[in-house]
Amino acid sequence: IFPVDCTNGAECIEYNSEAKHSVPIEEIFPLKRRPLGRLSLPFPAKVRDITGRRYGSNYKDKCVKGNYNHRTDIFRRNSGSKMNCSDLILPVPFVYQYGQHHHYDMNQEVVVESSTSPWPNDFSSLSVEHVINESGTRLSSVIFDDGNEIRRSYADGLFGVDGNIITYNLPTLIGDQPKLVPFLYEERLAMIQNTAGRSAKELNEEVLPILNRVVICNDYPPSNISSPVLLLEQRRLGVGEWNAERGLNWDIFPSFYPNADIIILNEMDWGMARSGNKDTTKEMASSLQMNYAYGVEFLELTNGNAKEINMTTGEQNLIGYHGNVVLSKWPIVKSEVVRLHPLYDLLYEEKVSGMARGERRLGGRMALFAQVRTDKGDILVISIHAHSGSKSRLLKQDARNICNEIENKWNANNVTNVLLGGDIANPIPETLVSECGFFDLKKTNSKKAGSNRLVPTWRVECPNGGPPKVARYPVRGDLILARGPMFNVNSNSTMTNTIYAYRKKQLQQTDAGAAVNKQGQDAELYECISDHAIITFDVDISA
Repeated sequence: IFPVDCTNGAECIEYNSEAKHSVPIEEIFPLKRRPLGRLSLPFPAKVRDITGRRYGSNYKDKCVKGNYNHRTDIFRRNSGSKMNCSDLILPVPFVYQYGQHHHYDMNQEVVVESSTSPWPNDFSSLSVEHVINESGTRLSSVIFDDGNEIRRSYADGLFGVDGNIITYNLPTLIGDQPKLVPFLYEERLAMIQNTAGRSAKELNEEVLPILNRVVICNDYPPSNISSPVLLLEQRRLGVGEWNAERGLNWDIFPSFYPNADIIILNEMDWGMARSGNKDTTKEMASSLQMNYAYGVEFLELTNGNAKEINMTTGEQNLIGYHGNVVLSKWPIVKSEVVRLHPLYDLLYEEKVSGMARGERRLGGRMALFAQVRTDKGDILVISIHAHSGSKSRLLKQDARNICNEIENKWNANNVTNVLLGGDIANPIPETLVSECGFFDLKKTNSKKAGSNRLVPTWRVECPNGGPPKVARYPVRGDLILARGPMFNVNSNSTMTNTIYAYRKKQLQQTDAGAAVNKQGQDAELYECISDHAIITFDVDISA
């Protein structure tokens, strides 16, 4: 090891070596963090190029092993054995392979597979290297972001450090922005197998530091958009909310509500086999030319429920994320995830009955907070998907936690206008109205004609291909709430609506079993897109 002098800005010279070897400065900098045993150390950016130039193309033949095992990165006492240096891996991987007596198994051959990009479309800067033993079993993996190690992954969760971890996220480097990155298929499989016998809470605590990170995409500056400015000049703001039930049919939303300025969404898939392994949020945002914030509700360890698992036999989730979204025609300047009360065991254990049969998850219900910067002032927009069936005291506490977050973090920083929407049920909305200053629900949600009751939003169905309607015992499962001086909810121009979205399918008389109307004409069948209604809130924002 020789110190180098890079002061001329073009090359780095080994000034203490006799040969004064030099390499171009771009082959050393920026340094890349890579694993070395249990450490993560800075390596030259192009270590293989440097090694080849320093020692020649056959550099592996020139290594001599004494008492140090380069494969396992440890010294061996009382050993002078030789090692075929063609087995030397550069840069040295991390892997600990234990024998029967918990000593390092020196007889195991390990190789590092060539670096691959598992997610070239969604995460082009990420790559992974797998450490494989001679029988083809994955021992471990390293995930890199632009060449820097960001996570280590262990095949069976038996690393023997920090409670038999399956994954280890490295601390973020100073100046780096923590990214929401996916988990490898092998990691998700290890979480299901759970060889180490870890509790659901321990597994969640391991992955939540990643799942609590938010994707913010501001691809569409306001100067390129006429709609927000126009609507604000008319003193109207269009807000839509929808539990999109996987998000695959997002395109139906603008056909029923085309003028939304802010859209609040639940249950949007990202890299799920059941929805074509698509980034449903990115597709929707791109089509509507809207900015967005995406937060992960669940890391899905299976392909969904029993129906979805059967429908996707032989397919894998590319990423396995399922979450909440805020879409906006203005920039989103800040966003974060606030978790609701945890149900670790209930979500992780395999469901054996009901709609969710077969499903296994990590993560939890949550509220996604997003600060939207409009030309009339900032708006805090919250997309929430709450537990159903939990104890009333837990749901009330969720509402109070959300209120505390609003008051202590956002209102204290002069963000006083708040829109909250999502799939929630009492006592959460009642508590937010009574204790947190939100307007009465009847001001921001549509009522039945001639009644003071709210229009039900769940469960929407199209029985026998007929027009959409709610089930026999409907409930108001989705709500929009508002608070703050910007929103004039008492104005005559403020309007609300509840929409049961659908597609129509034309059946020909020649189709087998096709239905026809009384005139013998071709029949139309309705297809319900989600079991939740779209709700809208067009609010006057005059002073």
